[in-house]
Amino acid sequence: MERRVLAPRDVRITRGPDQHLYLETGRGREGPVRARRAFPLTDPDGYVVLSTLKGEFVALLKEYKRLDPESLRVVQEELEEDYFLPKIVKIERIDDGAQSMIWTVQTDRGPRRFEVRSRKNDIRWLSDTHLVVTDVDGNRYEIVDLSSMDPHSQEKLEMEV
Repeated sequence: MERRVLAPRDVRITRGPDQHLYLETGRGREGPVRARRAFPLTDPDGYVVLSTLKGEFVALLKEYKRLDPESLRVVQEELEEDYFLPKIVKIERIDDGAQSMIWTVQTDRGPRRFEVRSRKNDIRWLSDTHLVVTDVDGNRYEIVDLSSMDPHSQEKLEMEV
């Protein structure tokens, strides 16, 4: 497999009439391609992986935020569709049942209620105050800084997790 790293100045990314992304470089037009964050939690603004629709590696795009404005717009749209990660801003309740926990929260995208099965597998601590919670449907929710949340939210999380 060729390791191909692209600089933003050497790339143009467009959306075709089929709504897929296409990569334009010195090699010509390639695609359709998908854009995914290489490190969505630890470096979301870093590298972007471009792959075929079947998931085969095409290239790694560094510093994607330096793309031309139109390319940046279509890449950001693609990334938003792929990686829906609401930020939990307040925890209303966490109800602990026999098989799972029901979380009722406020997020930056509105109120949410979701089910979490496993404290061990579905709540991932990235640091002492940063965590990602995955619900039974595979949706992820992020708490960026637990220490900046209101005392009630902090208490709820500490009691249940």
